[in-house]
Amino acid sequence: MTEIKKTLGNRIGKSNKDIVIKMIENVLPHVPYKKLICWCRTIAQMREFYKLFSTRLQNFKIYSSTSNDSESINYGHNIDYDEYKNAESNAIMLCVNRYKEGSDIKNVDVGVYLDMVKIRSLLVSIQTFGRILRKDNINSNKPSLKKYGIIIDTYINED
Repeated sequence: MTEIKKTLGNRIGKSNKDIVIKMIENVLPHVPYKKLICWCRTIAQMREFYKLFSTRLQNFKIYSSTSNDSESINYGHNIDYDEYKNAESNAIMLCVNRYKEGSDIKNVDVGVYLDMVKIRSLLVSIQTFGRILRKDNINSNKPSLKKYGIIIDTYINED
């Protein structure tokens, strides 16, 4: 685990959002599917990251999911969970209180905690790690491309 304490004269980014984008861009070459789940704390935070990812990660299809998806449609968000779930690659799901447990989403190889939690419960950690570490091609004769999953925890000290 790497902990970032300073921005090294802005070499790793000028803002917290720059650092998140840079961390994501740095791990993408190491995963075969480039399919992410990003867990946000609030709907407002999810909207901010949806806008950011839509402009900065243009090779990806961006989705969102909350308890109030009808409101997300008004913001122009793609809320088609089934489309995301079945996407082979290059897809990002931003969500609030979703997909930590009991969801079987194929090819997810990166999980990003955007919720800024300092101390995460062991149960939540195990459940979310399970989403990311699930093997690919379980029920097929295809060779597995996924060798590991990557979790990025982005607790950011706003001070």
